[in-house]
Amino acid sequence: AGSDRENRFHDDASLVTFSTELRGDHHQVSNWTLPFGYGQRPAIHRRALAKLDHIRFQILAADPDRAQAWHLLGVIAHQTGRHEAAIDCIQHSIRLDGSDAHAHSNLGEAFRALGKLPEAIACYQRALQLKPNAGEIHYNLGIALKAAGQLAEAIAAYRRTVQLKPDHYRAHNNLGNTLQEMGDLDGAIPCYDKALELAPDAAHIASNRIFALHLKPDLEARQLRAELDGWDRRYGRPPRDSIAPYANDRTPGRRLKIGYVSPDFRFHVVGSNLVS
Repeated sequence: AGSDRENRFHDDASLVTFSTELRGDHHQVSNWTLPFGYGQRPAIHRRALAKLDHIRFQILAADPDRAQAWHLLGVIAHQTGRHEAAIDCIQHSIRLDGSDAHAHSNLGEAFRALGKLPEAIACYQRALQLKPNAGEIHYNLGIALKAAGQLAEAIAAYRRTVQLKPDHYRAHNNLGNTLQEMGDLDGAIPCYDKALELAPDAAHIASNRIFALHLKPDLEARQLRAELDGWDRRYGRPPRDSIAPYANDRTPGRRLKIGYVSPDFRFHVVGSNLVS
């Protein structure tokens, strides 16, 4: 909930930020930035969260009123999909110490994960009152505003993000997506170009760019074909070259079973035009 996974464009995920210092025995945790997107939990991410959880227990045992420890507990709950528990923990952290902008931002992340966009937006805005030049918080605000349909406000938030953090390729990509939805193709395509300059291996951003080019009425068919061929050379062929041959039955006339796999079979023109 609250993400753009069902949008025809590929928005980049929001970020959980944790910029504080916790000391428990000989452990220290500081300046964490944890991507949070679509329930993916790489093994290294799980191990990091397990380590944080262990440290958090040590700190709470020694000092149950430690705001940062409750905040970290909420971050761990959020990252493991327990968003209601995350809200309870981070709200308790804020009651103990309301001056941490990242706690307010991460509370917004938990609300956004539950689809509670007005609450999420209010949390991000409070975080920015405390830390107005925090690029990642402007970025998360942009995601929530876009999901709420407030596209002009989302554009402003993304523009502020890239002003503060010019190398934030996710914000450039999401800005391009939002401009495209507003019908500003000439503004969107340079955003994708900048994002790809910063993250040339991001195939989903290149796909966003190709999709936007399809909507340009002044682009000739040969130009579009050249763009598609370029995408295939860069992102399509390398994976295909590594596919092992199939030991399938090649008997002529055999009835074939064809399966289609795509994220676009839901709210997308592709799914709407499939014929059973």
